[in-house]
Order: sequence, then structure tokens, then C-alpha cells
Amino acid sequence: MSSTIDATVPEVWAAEVEDYIKQERWAMRFVVEKTDLVRNAGDKVHIPRRAKLTATGDLTETIVLEGNEEKLGLSTVDFTPTERGNAVRASKQATAKARVDLRNEARYCLGDWAADKEDSIVLDAMDFGQTGSRIEYGGDATSLQTIDSADTLQPADLSRLKGRMKNVGVPPFKNLGREGQPTIPMYVGIVSESQLYDLCQHSTYTSAANQATRAQIGQVVGPMFQGFDGYWDGILLYSTGKVRTTASGEYNVTIHKGHVFGPRAMGYARGLFKRGPGFMWNEKEFDYGRAWGIAVTWFADCGVLNEDQLYGIYTAGTDLTNPST
Repeated sequence: MSSTIDATVPEVWAAEVEDYIKQERWAMRFVVEKTDLVRNAGDKVHIPRRAKLTATGDLTETIVLEGNEEKLGLSTVDFTPTERGNAVRASKQATAKARVDLRNEARYCLGDWAADKEDSIVLDAMDFGQTGSRIEYGGDATSLQTIDSADTLQPADLSRLKGRMKNVGVPPFKNLGREGQPTIPMYVGIVSESQLYDLCQHSTYTSAANQATRAQIGQVVGPMFQGFDGYWDGILLYSTGKVRTTASGEYNVTIHKGHVFGPRAMGYARGLFKRGPGFMWNEKEFDYGRAWGIAVTWFADCGVLNEDQLYGIYTAGTDLTNPST
């Protein structure tokens, strides 16, 4: 029979590990997060989305607004939070012999794992929700099948994609400015490490003018958007090894599936535990006190909220898995 190690400590540690997880995750900064009063696992969380108004707005003396009002195009996207979690276990003997605090190490390891899991949930949802009509292909490629090894990420690809998004009215993130600084509307891009490497090797990107611009942007963007890895033509870039790849294509190259998006592209629903929202931290003893375990669990789901704000940037990428010779 197991029992709680200490009835008071887990609540303190629950707050500590949740704060740590929030600090470590990065993809979660760019989603619309909602917590509803979910009473049971499997309950749905509804996140609203709005449609654009479509009237021409051209008025004459004989055209009246009254009686011709547009209806607000509000709808909801349903999310069903499912349980996520992991646990670690150690013996009391190992704890006594260890030169480090194993319980504290467990906190960091589980926090790192949970933050990584949350980011992976977002990237999985982006990849699953991507459609062909909103994909920009690298170089001169026009489809997955026509991407060859030369079609790596270049500045022109990002500029072309940004132009497409602006032309159809995809809103940028507008709250990038620090307090007292001007607002800088920008899109956010998530690319693979290979895509970022190829972009940084391009002569246009490495020009002095671009580097000066990036340094200036780094001074202006607010805390939410710090930690970016690159910037080009109104797109803040973050790189990660979690970007999905595919081997399809006529030229048998690895295709890296990056994304560029607006502020309401993705939705993230978090379920409630009986003791409150967020992460649950549990500690137990086993085998008559000879071993202990710690677990972190939570309920969450992620998906596309507004598909017209999510675009793909699919390119080839330099293989970074092998050291240069």
C-alpha cells in the first residue's frame, strides 16, 4: 500500500513545477489558450473564432444601413482535452547515497519533459492541420514532388510567403512592442534547424543591413517574443528540432515542413483538475517506504483554430546530423 510522502509539500512543488514548465515551453506562447470548467475527462472545451465582415461599405443617399446589417460570423472550434503525463521512481537507498537532491532533479527532469511535450503537441497539430493551398515551396519547386536538394530556405521564399499572407488579410501579431516602444506587426515562423542554417548562409540574409535590422528588432520586441533565432522581412523565426519532415518527393530529399502563422491560428484547450487548472503533481511511496515516485499529469488538446492563418514553408535542408569533414 502506498502513501503520500508529505501531505503539505506536493502542493508547494506543484506550483513550482508548473511555473518552471511555463518558463521552459516556447511554442505555447503563440496559441490561443482556453481553460473551461471541465468536470470530467473527455469534456469538450469550446474556443470561439470570428469570421471577417464581407460588406462592400459603399454608401449612397438611397442605401440605408438599417435592415441591412451583417450578422456576426462567430463560431466555435471544439477541443477535447486528453490526459498527458509521466513519472519517475527511485529507491530510498539511492536517495541516501546520491550526492545530489534526487527529488529536485526529478522536478527539473519532469518539468523539461512536460514543456517539451506541450511544444510537441502544438507542432503536431500544426503539421496535421496544414493544407496544400497555403504552402510555399522552396526555390523553384511547386509541390512536394518537385523539391530537390537545391530548394533550401532562402530570404525570397519568406518574402514571397509574407506577401501572400498580407494579400489575403492574414493579421500579424501586433503586441510585439515593449512598453514605451512602437508596435511592430509581425508574423511568427517556426522552422527546422536545417532551414535556419540554410537561410543564414544566404548572402542576402548575411548582409550588414539585415544584421543591423535584426539587432534593432531584438531591442524592441517584448518579453513574449524574446528568444527568437532569426528575422526576415516582418517574420520572427524560431528554430527547433521538432519540425516535422517527410521523405516524399521525386528527388528523394528530406523535406522540412516549417510554418508561418498569425495570432489566432492555433487553439489550445486545457482541462481542469478538481483542485484547479494546470498541472497535477503527485508523490507516493512504494514497498513499505523503500522507494518513492513523482508524477506530473495534465489534460490538454491542441488544434487549428483559424486555418486561414496557418501557412507552410516546405523546403529541402542541409543535413546537420553528420559532422563536416
